[in-house]
Amino acid sequence: MALQENLNIAQAANAAVRALNYKSNNRGVDRDGLSAELSDTRGKMSTFMYKFTYDTIASQVIGEEPRGLDSFVVTAAVAKRLQFGNCEARSALALIFAAKRFAVRPLELFSVGDDHAFLVIGRTTGQIPALQSWNDDAVICDPWAEDYYAKGQLTVKATQAPLAAVIGAEVTLRQYFEHRTAGWPPAALKHFLDQSGLSDIWP
Repeated sequence: MALQENLNIAQAANAAVRALNYKSNNRGVDRDGLSAELSDTRGKMSTFMYKFTYDTIASQVIGEEPRGLDSFVVTAAVAKRLQFGNCEARSALALIFAAKRFAVRPLELFSVGDDHAFLVIGRTTGQIPALQSWNDDAVICDPWAEDYYAKGQLTVKATQAPLAAVIGAEVTLRQYFEHRTAGWPPAALKHFLDQSGLSDIWP
C-alpha cells in the first residue's frame, strides 16, 4: 500500500512541475521545443543567475549557512524567475510541492551519476550509496525526465534515454538535501525561501 501511495505522490509532483512549463537546456527540442542554440543561451543565463542569486542570498547569512541554500533554494529560485530549470531545480520544486501537500517523510534530493538529480520519496531504511538496501516502497520522482518509479527500476532506467545521457556508466548516489519534519518550510530555510519567493510557489 505504501508503494502505491508514494507512486501517487510522485505522479502528482511530476504533473505539478510539468504544469509550470519550465524549459531546460539539456532536455532536447522534442521535449522543450528549444533549438540547440537557444537552449545553450538559456543555459548560460541560468548559470549566471544561479551565481548571482546565491551571492545575493548568501550575503544575508549570519552564522552557519543553512544546508541546502546553494543546491536547493538557489536553483529553485532561479527556475521560478526564469521559467527555466534543469533536473536539480525541477526536483527541488517537486519536493516543495510534496512537502506542502503530503505527510510522507523523508523527502530527499539526490544527485546521481555524472550530472543528474531527482527526488526520493519515503526512503526509510538502507545506506545512501547502496540502492539495493533501501526499503521497497521508496520511490524516485524525476520531473526532468517526467518519470516516476519504484527504486528497483533505477538501474534499468539509467541505461535508457533520456537518463543514460546524463547519468553515465556509474549509478552513484549522493544525498544533498533532506526534509524529515512535518509541515513546510523547515525553520532553518524559512527566511531564504521567503526571500526567494518560494514559500508560496505552491498555494
